[in-house]
Amino acid sequence: MIWFFVALIILFIFIYFTTVRIKIEYKRKKENDIIHIEVKIWFGLITLRYQIPMLQIRSMFDGVKVDRKVDTMAGKDVSVGKKKFWLTPARIRRYFQKIRLLKLRVHDLNEIAKKTMKFFICENLQWNTQVGVGDAAATGVVTGLIWGIKTTFLGILFHFITLKTIPQINVVPAFRSETVDTHFHCILRFKIGHAIIAGTRIMLNLRKGREGRWQSTLFRA
Repeated sequence: MIWFFVALIILFIFIYFTTVRIKIEYKRKKENDIIHIEVKIWFGLITLRYQIPMLQIRSMFDGVKVDRKVDTMAGKDVSVGKKKFWLTPARIRRYFQKIRLLKLRVHDLNEIAKKTMKFFICENLQWNTQVGVGDAAATGVVTGLIWGIKTTFLGILFHFITLKTIPQINVVPAFRSETVDTHFHCILRFKIGHAIIAGTRIMLNLRKGREGRWQSTLFRA
């Protein structure tokens, strides 16, 4: 029996220190837009891929079709699972409703999320854009505006997560053409243990939130 508990503890420690890597990539070339998200665990032993081709947006009511692919490798055996689903506005609203409900039920949820996000490490960030509006003067103005948007966005982003690399951002003006091409590439990593701690804190604060509401109701009575 003691060996079972020892094995359980070793397994917990192994999972706790497991690193998850997330690659986020967005490409826009002329009228083609695609978002690619890849999640790797145990150096790619388990890989989840999500691909969202923006050209497949049917309408604001139908949403976007998301291709999900799961690869698992054990030695030379490779198992692949594929699934497609539509990311509709109704589904997005349900997600936000669940988040709002969670914020109401969990005490200090924002603080927990903020502290957890600090454990997200940015290993690589590249963001290149080429823009042109057909007029040299207007292209210069738009180029400066995009620079401002990028720096503001990155400033907000790195207020929440930890930066371990120098961001490579660039905006190239195309004075003689009308185009908006961009390529965003970002790699994040975090340890599953930090997610476990965050989940535990949410459960503990969930009970505290219930007690707080019960006490306030009791005093009002």
